[in-house]
Amino acid sequence: MNSNQSAGMLDLSRHAVKARVDVWGLARLKGRNQDRNVVVGHCVVHGNGGQTTEVVGFDPATQRVLTLSGSCYQLGVPNLGFATANRHLMAQMGYA
Repeated sequence: MNSNQSAGMLDLSRHAVKARVDVWGLARLKGRNQDRNVVVGHCVVHGNGGQTTEVVGFDPATQRVLTLSGSCYQLGVPNLGFATANRHLMAQMGYA
């Protein structure tokens, strides 16, 4: 979701949230769709880590992401290392 990535801003305020994700970061998909990212982190609702399908949109006002599968996730506390290394992206995602 930097200048070379295609996930766009959406209004996700009315989307039902599948889960809250804490200790999240974005990981580049290897071998396909290099312009997309997936959200990785700890899903508080299910109590285990996981990885989503590709992120197709995000809402900085609600700090939510929409994935290719149609799931909407509430982003919670990001991974500190990821947040520190990606300050511009964090600002784009609503973490100013």
